[in-house]
Amino acid sequence: MGEATARRYAKSGANDIVADTNISGGEKTAEIIRMEGGTSEFVQTDVTSESDVINLMNTVKGRFAKLDVLVTCAGILLSPNTCVDQFGVVD
Repeated sequence: MGEATARRYAKSGANDIVADTNISGGEKTAEIIRMEGGTSEFVQTDVTSESDVINLMNTVKGRFAKLDVLVTCAGILLSPNTCVDQFGVVD
């Protein structure tokens, strides 16, 4: 789902940062986007790690100066009975 979304945004002219724990998959996705004429970079990121997310945001800022769209599709499940509106909000 993440790869398809990143590729679709890139085809629409977006500059992509692909963030994933899966190094080979993330690098492959970024390479496909570049081969299709888009701009993409891979950053290894575990969204459960605050330092990884800070590194990701610093990379976005350094590379593109700002963030226009953030797509989150990480497969994180707190429990089978947790609804999305029960997730905590980080300030």
